[in-house]
Amino acid sequence: MNFKGNTGKIITTEEEYVVIKQKSFAFGSYEKKIPYSRIKSIEIEEPNMGTAGYIRIVEFGDERIFNKKKGEAALDDDSVLFNGKKNYNLAKDFKEFVESKLSNSDETSDSEKSVYTKKKKGGKLKFVIFAVIAFIIVQCNISNANKKKEAIKESQIPAYERFGISENDYAEISPIFEKCGFTKITKVEKEDELNDGTISYYIEMEGVKPNKVISVGKTEGNIITVYLTKDNKLSEILVNFSPVYKNGKILNKIEAFTELSLEEKTACQMICESSIKKMLKSPATAKFCDYLDYRWSKENGIIKAQGYVDSQNGFGAMVRTNYILTYDCVKQKAVSINVDGTKYNYE
Repeated sequence: MNFKGNTGKIITTEEEYVVIKQKSFAFGSYEKKIPYSRIKSIEIEEPNMGTAGYIRIVEFGDERIFNKKKGEAALDDDSVLFNGKKNYNLAKDFKEFVESKLSNSDETSDSEKSVYTKKKKGGKLKFVIFAVIAFIIVQCNISNANKKKEAIKESQIPAYERFGISENDYAEISPIFEKCGFTKITKVEKEDELNDGTISYYIEMEGVKPNKVISVGKTEGNIITVYLTKDNKLSEILVNFSPVYKNGKILNKIEAFTELSLEEKTACQMICESSIKKMLKSPATAKFCDYLDYRWSKENGIIKAQGYVDSQNGFGAMVRTNYILTYDCVKQKAVSINVDGTKYNYE
């Protein structure tokens, strides 16, 4: 029977021995044979999030007690680390099998000792480096997992509670959010309280890239700000500092002022290529500019996508055609396309 653990370690059973083998550049290599008559017990520690479990062969005379949090088993030749529930169950099977062998073995004698063969020193420093890196990775994973849990927990809180208003007050402003193109709100942060009692909130929602700092003094993403009066009435909605709702009037949808998204760019590029191919003398020879070569602009819901295509003319020569697409992202439809100075409107 054998059990394979982490760090290249394998523990197997032979007729008279338990054999522990390790072959690892980082942790060193060795082979150790432990007679059944030398084994006092088998210890198993179950793995959990961020910490490996281990199976340990305890010999007579070994009175050490491991502190799992300090990772002592990782440095022990008689222990094999493992992860996962499946491996934990296999380790229990291995323990049961070895214990059955112990019950049939004679009592220990001084003549029978554990034997090291093929032992190669080294790997300790490498292990320390590896352990430090592993610890950092585990801590980062735990931190990310906690952040995800917090985000999930926050998203489950009703929106009216996150704004700090009553359910009835939120019911009055919710339809306005929908008409402005709001999706599910995932985050609400109170920002400032103005002199007249109006409170501003920074919000994030599904499908809209949130604002984040990418370097000192530079951010990317969208800043959506909602203003509520002191009696919890909707006063104003700004998207990247442009109003979509003000003084009781819906001025636009949020798509008009959000940062140009990948989905919008892809839609425009597909419209351009489909439209231009219909105008070319030899569409099969068309070589459109790369996605990164497009020039983009977005203002008040109108996107401008400027690109070019190389194709054969009627004489077989390759010529370049320049075009500019005008696209209404609020209505999600193409308005016009300008091809080498000639404008064509879409119906």
